Amino acid sequence: MSHIQWGCEPKCPYCACDLGKYPARKKKCSNCGEIIYPRNDPESKKRMLVTQHRADEIEAYWSEKYPPSPPRDEEAIYQEGLIREKERMVKYEEIRDFCQGVELMVIHDNLTCERCEAAEREYTWSEIDAGLMPDVPLHMGCRCTTVIGGDR
Repeated sequence: MSHIQWGCEPKCPYCACDLGKYPARKKKCSNCGEIIYPRNDPESKKRMLVTQHRADEIEAYWSEKYPPSPPRDEEAIYQEGLIREKERMVKYEEIRDFCQGVELMVIHDNLTCERCEAAEREYTWSEIDAGLMPDVPLHMGCRCTTVIGGDR
C-alpha cells in the first residue's frame, strides 16, 4: 500500500480515461496524448493528477510561498567563518587554564585539501600565543573547525 494520500482516482485530467495506476512522475496519456502531472494540491495537501495549466498554477503557488534563497557571496561566507572562529577563540581563552590547547579538526573525505590536512593537529597555548596556529577557515570552502584540546 502506498504512503501517498491521493485526492483523486487514477484518471486523466483531460479525457478522464482510466490510467490503471497512479503515475509517479509526469506521463503522457495513452488515450488523448496529453501530459499528466502528479502534484501536491496546496489546499487539500493531497496528491492530484492535473493538467499543465494547473501544474503551472501550483508551481507558482509553491514558489511564492517558499521563494528560493538568494545566492550567497563566497567571500562573505569566508569572512563570517573567520569571525565565528575568532569569537570561539576568545571563549577558549577564558578556559585556557583547564586545557592544554586547541585542536584544529578536519573533515576527512574526497573534498579535503592538502593544506587542511597539513594543519590538522593540537596546538598548545604557547604555539597559539606565538601565532603558529593558522586562522580557521584556512581558505574559501574550508570546513575545518576548532575544539578544545586535552585536559590539564
